[in-house]
Amino acid sequence: MAREDLHFRLRIPEDLKKRVEEAAEKKQRSMTAEIIERLDWSFDRAAEERAEFLRVVHEQDSEIRALREKLKGPEDEIARLKQELESQRNAFHRMEKLYDNTFDVAIGYRDILATAKGQLMQYVGMVKSLANIILNLDGPPPPDLVSLAERMDSAATETKDRLSQEPTLEKAREEMKQVERAIAKADDLLRKK
Repeated sequence: MAREDLHFRLRIPEDLKKRVEEAAEKKQRSMTAEIIERLDWSFDRAAEERAEFLRVVHEQDSEIRALREKLKGPEDEIARLKQELESQRNAFHRMEKLYDNTFDVAIGYRDILATAKGQLMQYVGMVKSLANIILNLDGPPPPDLVSLAERMDSAATETKDRLSQEPTLEKAREEMKQVERAIAKADDLLRKK
Protein backbone atom coordinates (compact mmCIF):
# COMPACT_ATOMS: atom_id res chain seq x y z
CA MET A 1 0.00 0.00 0.00
CA ALA A 2 1.46 3.36 -1.07
CA ARG A 3 1.58 6.36 1.25
CA GLU A 4 -0.50 8.52 -1.09
CA ASP A 5 -3.53 6.15 -0.77
CA LEU A 6 -6.56 7.60 0.97
CA HIS A 7 -6.59 7.29 4.74
CA PHE A 8 -9.87 7.04 6.73
CA ARG A 9 -11.19 5.70 9.99
CA LEU A 10 -13.52 2.73 10.01
CA ARG A 11 -15.84 1.57 12.74
CA ILE A 12 -16.48 -2.20 12.77
CA PRO A 13 -17.90 -4.58 15.38
CA GLU A 14 -15.31 -6.08 17.79
CA ASP A 15 -15.85 -9.71 16.71
CA LEU A 16 -15.38 -8.73 13.02
CA LYS A 17 -12.15 -6.88 13.91
CA LYS A 18 -10.84 -10.04 15.64
CA ARG A 19 -11.67 -12.16 12.61
CA VAL A 20 -9.81 -9.72 10.31
CA GLU A 21 -6.78 -9.72 12.66
CA GLU A 22 -6.68 -13.55 12.74
CA ALA A 23 -6.91 -13.79 8.95
CA ALA A 24 -4.18 -11.13 8.52
CA GLU A 25 -1.84 -13.00 10.95
CA LYS A 26 -2.35 -16.31 9.10
CA LYS A 27 -1.37 -14.65 5.80
CA GLN A 28 1.35 -12.58 7.45
CA ARG A 29 0.13 -9.22 6.40
CA SER A 30 -1.40 -6.13 7.96
CA MET A 31 -5.07 -5.71 8.77
CA THR A 32 -5.26 -2.96 6.14
CA ALA A 33 -3.86 -5.30 3.47
CA GLU A 34 -6.35 -8.00 4.55
CA ILE A 35 -9.30 -5.60 4.42
CA ILE A 36 -8.24 -4.26 0.98
CA GLU A 37 -7.78 -7.83 -0.32
CA ARG A 38 -11.23 -8.85 0.93
CA LEU A 39 -12.91 -5.73 -0.49
CA ASP A 40 -11.23 -6.22 -3.89
CA TRP A 41 -12.28 -9.89 -3.83
CA SER A 42 -15.88 -8.99 -2.98
CA PHE A 43 -16.08 -6.54 -5.89
CA ASP A 44 -14.47 -9.04 -8.26
CA ARG A 45 -16.73 -11.76 -6.94
CA ALA A 46 -19.79 -9.52 -7.33
CA ALA A 47 -18.79 -8.79 -10.94
CA GLU A 48 -18.29 -12.51 -11.56
CA GLU A 49 -21.61 -13.33 -9.92
CA ARG A 50 -23.32 -10.62 -11.94
CA ALA A 51 -21.76 -11.93 -15.17
CA GLU A 52 -22.78 -15.49 -14.26
CA PHE A 53 -26.27 -14.30 -13.38
CA LEU A 54 -26.59 -12.48 -16.72
CA ARG A 55 -25.28 -15.55 -18.56
CA VAL A 56 -27.88 -17.78 -16.85
CA VAL A 57 -30.64 -15.23 -17.53
CA HIS A 58 -29.59 -15.07 -21.19
CA GLU A 59 -29.57 -18.89 -21.47
CA GLN A 60 -32.98 -19.13 -19.84
CA ASP A 61 -34.32 -16.38 -22.10
CA SER A 62 -33.01 -18.27 -25.15
CA GLU A 63 -34.62 -21.49 -23.89
CA ILE A 64 -37.92 -19.69 -23.27
CA ARG A 65 -37.85 -18.23 -26.79
CA ALA A 66 -37.07 -21.64 -28.27
CA LEU A 67 -39.94 -23.22 -26.30
CA ARG A 68 -42.30 -20.47 -27.44
CA GLU A 69 -41.33 -21.16 -31.04
CA LYS A 70 -41.92 -24.88 -30.52
CA LEU A 71 -45.28 -24.21 -28.91
CA LYS A 72 -46.14 -21.76 -31.64
CA GLY A 73 -45.41 -24.36 -34.32
CA PRO A 74 -48.34 -26.71 -33.57
CA GLU A 75 -50.74 -23.76 -33.37
CA ASP A 76 -49.62 -22.60 -36.79
CA GLU A 77 -49.88 -26.14 -38.16
CA ILE A 78 -53.35 -26.58 -36.66
CA ALA A 79 -54.43 -23.25 -38.14
CA ARG A 80 -53.00 -24.26 -41.53
CA LEU A 81 -54.77 -27.63 -41.38
CA LYS A 82 -58.06 -25.98 -40.39
CA GLN A 83 -57.72 -23.60 -43.31
CA GLU A 84 -56.96 -26.52 -45.64
CA LEU A 85 -59.97 -28.42 -44.27
CA GLU A 86 -62.21 -25.40 -44.86
CA SER A 87 -60.84 -25.07 -48.39
CA GLN A 88 -61.52 -28.77 -49.05
CA ARG A 89 -65.00 -28.43 -47.55
CA ASN A 90 -65.74 -25.48 -49.85
CA ALA A 91 -64.43 -27.41 -52.85
CA PHE A 92 -66.64 -30.34 -51.89
CA HIS A 93 -69.70 -28.10 -51.67
CA ARG A 94 -68.92 -26.63 -55.10
CA MET A 95 -68.55 -30.14 -56.50
CA GLU A 96 -71.79 -31.16 -54.79
CA LYS A 97 -73.64 -28.32 -56.53
CA LEU A 98 -72.03 -29.28 -59.82
CA TYR A 99 -73.11 -32.90 -59.36
CA ASP A 100 -76.64 -31.80 -58.46
CA ASN A 101 -76.79 -29.68 -61.60
CA THR A 102 -75.35 -32.52 -63.67
CA PHE A 103 -77.91 -34.95 -62.28
CA ASP A 104 -80.69 -32.48 -62.96
CA VAL A 105 -79.50 -32.18 -66.57
CA ALA A 106 -79.20 -35.97 -66.79
CA ILE A 107 -82.75 -36.37 -65.44
CA GLY A 108 -83.93 -33.89 -68.07
CA TYR A 109 -82.19 -35.90 -70.78
CA ARG A 110 -83.66 -39.08 -69.32
CA ASP A 111 -87.14 -37.58 -69.65
CA ILE A 112 -86.39 -36.62 -73.27
CA LEU A 113 -85.04 -40.12 -73.88
CA ALA A 114 -88.15 -41.63 -72.29
CA THR A 115 -90.29 -39.70 -74.75
CA ALA A 116 -88.05 -40.76 -77.62
CA LYS A 117 -88.11 -44.32 -76.31
CA GLY A 118 -91.90 -44.28 -76.35
CA GLN A 119 -91.86 -43.09 -79.94
CA LEU A 120 -89.26 -45.71 -80.89
CA MET A 121 -91.35 -48.43 -79.25
CA GLN A 122 -94.27 -47.31 -81.45
CA TYR A 123 -92.05 -47.46 -84.53
CA VAL A 124 -90.77 -50.89 -83.46
CA GLY A 125 -94.37 -52.04 -83.09
CA MET A 126 -95.15 -50.71 -86.58
CA VAL A 127 -92.07 -52.45 -88.05
CA LYS A 128 -93.05 -55.74 -86.40
CA SER A 129 -96.61 -55.34 -87.70
CA LEU A 130 -95.31 -54.62 -91.19
CA ALA A 131 -93.01 -57.66 -91.03
CA ASN A 132 -95.95 -59.77 -89.83
CA ILE A 133 -98.16 -58.48 -92.66
CA ILE A 134 -95.44 -59.31 -95.22
CA LEU A 135 -94.94 -62.80 -93.81
CA ASN A 136 -98.70 -63.50 -93.72
CA LEU A 137 -99.70 -62.37 -97.21
CA ASP A 138 -102.23 -64.53 -99.07
CA GLY A 139 -99.70 -65.79 -101.51
CA PRO A 140 -96.15 -66.76 -100.81
CA PRO A 141 -93.96 -63.65 -100.87
CA PRO A 142 -90.73 -63.61 -102.82
CA PRO A 143 -87.77 -65.02 -100.81
CA ASP A 144 -85.89 -61.72 -100.69
CA LEU A 145 -89.00 -60.06 -99.20
CA VAL A 146 -89.30 -62.88 -96.60
CA SER A 147 -85.62 -62.41 -95.72
CA LEU A 148 -86.13 -58.64 -95.39
CA ALA A 149 -89.23 -59.14 -93.22
CA GLU A 150 -87.38 -61.59 -90.94
CA ARG A 151 -84.42 -59.21 -90.57
CA MET A 152 -86.83 -56.33 -89.79
CA ASP A 153 -88.62 -58.45 -87.17
CA SER A 154 -85.31 -59.53 -85.59
CA ALA A 155 -83.95 -55.95 -85.50
CA ALA A 156 -87.24 -54.71 -84.04
CA THR A 157 -87.17 -57.38 -81.31
CA GLU A 158 -83.53 -56.57 -80.48
CA THR A 159 -84.28 -52.83 -80.35
CA LYS A 160 -87.30 -53.45 -78.14
CA ASP A 161 -85.16 -55.50 -75.71
CA ARG A 162 -82.49 -52.79 -75.52
CA LEU A 163 -85.10 -50.08 -74.97
CA SER A 164 -86.63 -52.10 -72.13
CA GLN A 165 -83.50 -51.68 -69.99
CA GLU A 166 -83.90 -48.86 -67.43
CA PRO A 167 -81.20 -46.22 -66.94
CA THR A 168 -79.53 -46.17 -63.51
CA LEU A 169 -79.46 -42.42 -62.89
CA GLU A 170 -81.70 -42.69 -59.84
CA LYS A 171 -79.40 -45.31 -58.32
CA ALA A 172 -76.36 -43.12 -58.99
CA ARG A 173 -78.10 -40.12 -57.41
CA GLU A 174 -78.95 -42.15 -54.27
CA GLU A 175 -75.33 -43.34 -53.97
CA MET A 176 -74.17 -39.71 -54.28
CA LYS A 177 -76.57 -38.67 -51.50
CA GLN A 178 -75.13 -41.41 -49.26
CA VAL A 179 -71.60 -40.09 -49.89
CA GLU A 180 -72.80 -36.54 -49.14
CA ARG A 181 -74.33 -37.69 -45.84
CA ALA A 182 -71.09 -39.47 -44.84
CA ILE A 183 -69.02 -36.37 -45.64
CA ALA A 184 -71.44 -34.12 -43.73
CA LYS A 185 -71.17 -36.44 -40.73
CA ALA A 186 -67.35 -36.31 -40.93
CA ASP A 187 -67.54 -32.49 -41.17
CA ASP A 188 -69.70 -32.37 -38.03
CA LEU A 189 -67.25 -34.56 -36.15
CA LEU A 190 -64.30 -32.39 -37.22
CA ARG A 191 -66.08 -29.19 -36.24
CA LYS A 192 -66.79 -30.57 -32.77
CA LYS A 193 -63.08 -31.21 -32.21
